[in-house]
Amino acid sequence: MIKRVFSISSIIILAAAMLVLAGCHKDDDVMELPKQPAGYQELLSIYNSGARFLSAEFSPNVTLTFEGQTFTVPTGGIKIEDCRNQSPKVVSFSSDTKMWYLNGIQSGYKYQETLSNEQATSVYCYVDGNTLHLHISNGNVLDFPFIEKPKPRQFRVPIVRITENGEITKETYLPGTIKIEDPDGIYSEQTSFSAPIQIKGRGNSTWGMPKKPYKFKFEEKAEVLGMPSNKKWVLLANYADKSLMRNNVGMELSRLLGFKWTPRSRNVEVYLNGSYIGVYTLFEDKSIGKNRINIKDDEYYLEIEQNMDEDYKFYSIKGVPIQVLNPEVPTEEQMAEAKSIVNGFEEALYGTNFKDPEKGDAAHINVDSFVDNYIIQELVKNIDGNIRKSSFLVKTKSEKLEFYHQWDFDLTLGNADYFPNGNNGPTGWWIRDYGTNSIKNTGWYYRLFQDPAFVEKVKNRWNEVYDSLKTIPDYIDLNVAELGDAPARNFKKWNILGIYVWPNVKVTGSYDKEVEYLKSFYTERLEWLNVRISNF
Repeated sequence: MIKRVFSISSIIILAAAMLVLAGCHKDDDVMELPKQPAGYQELLSIYNSGARFLSAEFSPNVTLTFEGQTFTVPTGGIKIEDCRNQSPKVVSFSSDTKMWYLNGIQSGYKYQETLSNEQATSVYCYVDGNTLHLHISNGNVLDFPFIEKPKPRQFRVPIVRITENGEITKETYLPGTIKIEDPDGIYSEQTSFSAPIQIKGRGNSTWGMPKKPYKFKFEEKAEVLGMPSNKKWVLLANYADKSLMRNNVGMELSRLLGFKWTPRSRNVEVYLNGSYIGVYTLFEDKSIGKNRINIKDDEYYLEIEQNMDEDYKFYSIKGVPIQVLNPEVPTEEQMAEAKSIVNGFEEALYGTNFKDPEKGDAAHINVDSFVDNYIIQELVKNIDGNIRKSSFLVKTKSEKLEFYHQWDFDLTLGNADYFPNGNNGPTGWWIRDYGTNSIKNTGWYYRLFQDPAFVEKVKNRWNEVYDSLKTIPDYIDLNVAELGDAPARNFKKWNILGIYVWPNVKVTGSYDKEVEYLKSFYTERLEWLNVRISNF
């Protein structure tokens, strides 16, 4: 055996040689770390902390708000795309090139599976309806949590005290006074507010019920319970809606889908001439102004309303009942133009080229607003939402005809027993298949659904907002908690929980069961639609 002996000096020389070789040769097993944009590590730190994402602003800089902190993206830093009104890019990677692709186009980022989140880098980051999503180069997707069951505020429901002398009717305003009390200052620092008002009745079928709805107006614009200053307000009685909150649910859906205006509201208890008359919803009324329907005096605000109780009205070519609410006193020329706007849309919609984006219906309407209106009306299964009642359109000089806001939800979500063929439950199509006067296979939406482009828009939009729509049962629980014991006082005044009130589908016998019925109807309806729309 030959025994080799190495001196200390030879070992040092050998080690030095190995270092030189190491400097000239990159080990194939060592992975190059990607360059990280400014802000990536900060965003990762927020994610690791578990802080929930609240909102995003994209102008002038991207500013993200999380629970307990706000993060502004450094100039030239991590790119974050606003996908709240558009579809995000499709992220994929190629096993051949080991590269990431965005909508099929190479992004320039390598797929490096073995890297930790701290070592990886951002491939694609975007905000959709309610979540911040961060795709990173190791293949992970960091979805910042958003949806959380809200904690109810504990406070006394505001009180509205109305005094007037005479019998309130729908026809004529009566003078009176109003005092609005917010004892816990939950909506504003002003805990009590008084002013002279003019008051009268409102509603159609609801005016004939024992618990009356009202509308009132101030002499001068006034801010009410933290809602923007205006003259006109309404008090909705919700007599037939024993949950007392279907109108609130409708407005929450409007907020989730981002309509141009969502009427703000507050739950209140009302006293009339000293007598308690129950829980009401105080709503902003429909009116032209910067805080509500923000259009010019010579632009068009139209109502689809079967009752036709306004002075200026017409039927479209297809028999849709249209009332002109703005201009308030239209000229003959303006009435002719309003008719032309609606009839021009219908002619295109029912024409042979209706699928053509340049010549068909899309040339006349804001398609996205028609999609959002469809989703809400179909989801709540609104007996009045089939292009028949309480639907509102706007046409400005620079924009197409669009659904501007939502209104009137007391007869939705399983609270109308007169659907055709007993179609009163949470399953079954309604808005898609039924037009004005509840005639099957007619109407604007029946025709729109014959256009594959419109169907695809509905499907894509549904997929965007579906997670947000799942929060409504939590929203209902929040409303119940904030109402506290007010419903008990309401139903002591109006002892109707155990009896049928037109047009109830179900009589449950208790307030808790009314709320549970509302939640179960909504949940079953949501899932029934999700299966079918996802398979369009």
